[in-house]
Amino acid sequence: MKPRAFTIIEVVLAITLLIILVTSVYPLVGWMRTKSIRLQYDSQAALVLQEGMEAAYSVMMSDWSGFPPGPGYFYPIIDASSGTPVWKLTAGIQSNYQARFERKILISQVCRRLVTGQMENTPCQADYPADPYSRKVTTTVSWRESGKTKSINAQLLTVSINR
Repeated sequence: MKPRAFTIIEVVLAITLLIILVTSVYPLVGWMRTKSIRLQYDSQAALVLQEGMEAAYSVMMSDWSGFPPGPGYFYPIIDASSGTPVWKLTAGIQSNYQARFERKILISQVCRRLVTGQMENTPCQADYPADPYSRKVTTTVSWRESGKTKSINAQLLTVSINR
């Protein structure tokens, strides 16, 4: 009779340990799933941001005078009407990109001291006049996640080599 009593105690103990293990691991699995989805959104947003920066740089280097600094946002599109696909910037804010993201590109003026090249924020002053050969490109990507708006942005200083 003693071996059977030990078997029942062992079974009860094993079930208790299993319940403790499952109840402690289950919330962790849910948290890991949520974190995984958030990281996926962050990774996608970073790729959308990088694509916007590269497109803006490409367009700025090919058509410098076509995009003077000033108010207004742009977003990149691919134009294949000439047979060869090229990036173009279109006025406006790109919504529902990849069904989730909003992307906008702002082209700003750069204020630079002529002697040292040191930059200053706009508006430009007499000591820091506007540099006609430099533009600051700011790309912002935003999206909704868990009821909150998240966003990332990056800035790129572009300089025209055609002086």
